[in-house]
Amino acid sequence: EDPRSQRALTCPASSARDRSAAGMMHRSTHLLALSAALFTVFSLSHAADPETCTKDCNVVLTYFDGAGRAEAIRIALFTAGIPFEDKRVDYSVWSASNLKADTPGQALPVLSVDGVVYTQSLAIQRWAGRKSSMYPEDDKLAMRCDEVMDIFAEVLTKTPQDPDAEKKAALRKTYSEGPMKVKMDLVNKYAESAGGGFLCGDGVTIADLNVWGAVDMISKGNFDHVPATYLDQFPAMKALSKRVEESAVFKDYYASKAK
Repeated sequence: EDPRSQRALTCPASSARDRSAAGMMHRSTHLLALSAALFTVFSLSHAADPETCTKDCNVVLTYFDGAGRAEAIRIALFTAGIPFEDKRVDYSVWSASNLKADTPGQALPVLSVDGVVYTQSLAIQRWAGRKSSMYPEDDKLAMRCDEVMDIFAEVLTKTPQDPDAEKKAALRKTYSEGPMKVKMDLVNKYAESAGGGFLCGDGVTIADLNVWGAVDMISKGNFDHVPATYLDQFPAMKALSKRVEESAVFKDYYASKAK
């Protein structure tokens, strides 16, 4: 005979019930502890997830003290009503200190959402664009928006550099008259097709802000060896940039900076 059966038969009923109750209590306590732990992990990941970010998120945008690759992000975050710290770094500090080495990806901008850092300006632009409804929901319009964003990112990334000033000037002249012009002509064509409107729908999107950023940079002489007159070849882009500047989105953002 199985001795376990014998023990079960000879065990008082009250003791069996007590052990059963104790076992159930132990399992319940374990399940509660596990649920609490899972809830804590979920809450932490939920708070750090930019897709669920609300106005209560701690958002910090870090970039240099200029428009560059970050102004579209700043405008979109402002339009979304998400408070953020606009942390601006002096380029001399960036170059001379350990800040670059300590920055994920060793490039700016970076966006911190509840302590979690995200890199790549276009990814950050798209996120801020979704939050502010400045990134299209329609998939084809979104593809056009991405295309324009990628074009200007490519133009900047492929811009030739050289420590020798004369060589740099010559390289930039060749670049602006060749590969860069091909890209600018394409965006100018899209701007013409928009008529008196915007590139990806009725309102200003991240794509339009990228057009404005390129026009603003060149017109203000911030693209070395590419004169402001270069833009005369792209009248539709200039007109689109003007419409962006006249939009409520743009005016409201810069009005807030003037306060």
